[in-house]
Amino acid sequence: MNHNILLFRLYLFVSLLFLLPLSFLITVQFLSFFKIGLLLNNSNNGKSFFKELFQFFTIRKQWFLCISWVELSFNLNFINKNIFYNCLSYCYQENGFLYIAEYYALKALAMSPSDLIILNSLATIYKQLGQLSKLENISNKISMLD
Repeated sequence: MNHNILLFRLYLFVSLLFLLPLSFLITVQFLSFFKIGLLLNNSNNGKSFFKELFQFFTIRKQWFLCISWVELSFNLNFINKNIFYNCLSYCYQENGFLYIAEYYALKALAMSPSDLIILNSLATIYKQLGQLSKLENISNKISMLD
């Protein structure tokens, strides 16, 4: 009889050791969803709301959600095309898809050729890709604008 009680207590202990970390992870997820819900309720300005949620996803490195959020924001007219392409370029660059990031950075650069943020982003992409001739051209454009 004592042996059965010991096994039952051991079973409860092992179950709690498994369930406590699991419940902690679920609580963290609920808190993040609660934070998103608060942002949704308190958003008066679409651009500030876009920026806050974009930063939220990038800090957590949830790139799929970040890309989805950028595309949704563009479709809801929270952001213009220039910001749309620049944010997509950043997401793909951070995710390691450098050629796709280059594509979106070039589309953003076509819309505003004198934007230093886009030019610096494109220079970083070319540096990571090892395309030194394109990096030199972009660096020359940056130095001419400064």
